Amino acid sequence: MPYIGKTNTTFTTFTTSDANITDDLTVTDDASVGGDLAVTGASTLTGNVGIGTSSVDVSTQAGGSGYKAVQIESDEGGQLNFDHNDAGTGSTLGQLNFQRAGEVVAEIEGVTAGATDSGHIGFRTQATGGALTERFRFGSAGQIGIAGANYGTSGQVLTSGGASSATTWADAGGGAMT
Repeated sequence: MPYIGKTNTTFTTFTTSDANITDDLTVTDDASVGGDLAVTGASTLTGNVGIGTSSVDVSTQAGGSGYKAVQIESDEGGQLNFDHNDAGTGSTLGQLNFQRAGEVVAEIEGVTAGATDSGHIGFRTQATGGALTERFRFGSAGQIGIAGANYGTSGQVLTSGGASSATTWADAGGGAMT
């Protein structure tokens, strides 16, 4: 594996079979690594990123001509891993943040739940003028939580509050559950 130990390594284009960069990496155009790439510092790539491909498909739906993309391509499938090796109970394992001008307005988060070998997935959104708030959760045992860990009680159903109100748990009001 070629070793590049230069501080703040910057390339216009970068092509190699393998690389081990021990500080920061900046690529201002295209990067192509045919094998493994290890970067211990920060990485800044201003173009698209392809893993397993040199031809990244950029979605231009909804008028997004300036979109940037990360594409994972393989005959066996692709995978993103968020691994927090020393996570304790209630630790965030990973997040996907959706930002507007640097402000997170929506988020998907994986967290250890009750033990280090169980977890939940939370979905957060921010209302106009509000704070980022958990709206929906899949619990570690398959529960559905509304507004966080509010899993309701036996016999309750989800009830819509209309277009501008949150969904809530409510009593079924009699009758058989199907």
